[in-house]
Amino acid sequence: MAFEAYLLAVDAELTREFEAALGESRESLRRLDSAAQLLTQAAEGSLLRAVVAVDDAARLDVVWWRAVRSRAPQAQLLVVARHCDDEMWRRWTLLGGLGVLRPPFAALDLEAEFASEPAITAMFRRHPRLGAHGKTMFRYTVPSDPQFIPGIVHVVAILAMEFGFQVDDYATSIPLALDEAISNAIKHGNKRDAKKRVEIEGQVDGESLRVKVRDEGAGFERDLSHDPLDPTNLLAPNGRGLFLIESLMDDMKFTQDGRCIEMIKRARPEPVAAKAARGGR
Repeated sequence: MAFEAYLLAVDAELTREFEAALGESRESLRRLDSAAQLLTQAAEGSLLRAVVAVDDAARLDVVWWRAVRSRAPQAQLLVVARHCDDEMWRRWTLLGGLGVLRPPFAALDLEAEFASEPAITAMFRRHPRLGAHGKTMFRYTVPSDPQFIPGIVHVVAILAMEFGFQVDDYATSIPLALDEAISNAIKHGNKRDAKKRVEIEGQVDGESLRVKVRDEGAGFERDLSHDPLDPTNLLAPNGRGLFLIESLMDDMKFTQDGRCIEMIKRARPEPVAAKAARGGR
């Protein structure tokens, strides 16, 4: 099968710049008219690679791309954007994005870009049954500075992998939920006050990962009436973060007047009947 990728051109001018840098390899692109078409291709099983060209990566809808990935788990995404901060770059990488390309573009080889996913190597082999014989606890107290987030997420994700969690959990769900929780604590809890700290503590074993993220803010009360999937809220700038965490983790609750978020991810999916019995969704 010849190499090809679907192109969703949200920003026409940026798309022209990107295609010019591709040269002859731009012939591999198959244009789509809407994000809904990409969902359709995923549902039909024909989606393997997608390129989205958008002015600002923050405009891309996380819920939409998760819906795409649920229909086509192996789908690869390449984001082309003029603007993308570190937080957005982390988010799209955790969601399965191969990278974010920003202009000015040098000569690009589309097939090489999609083949550039980094391989993870290890000096020592892990033992698949080791997690059943122990547990690990961790605790960090860091300033309200986003630069600490990737390192913490890296450690927790590696621990989840070593304790036998599923690939989707340690590669996507846990990192994305933890990133979102710490980011919220820094931005909304501590209001980016460098004098205030964020505390991340937890425990992981062969059964579950339990994490608490605590800030030193004034606390808050969650608006349970806000539904980010309501059509009237689809373009709302706020309200998706907590919904995202809740959809990624098995349990989530707030304590200490909203200053602490507690999350649980189980190493093995909880049976539907058991989840329903305890009132879970």
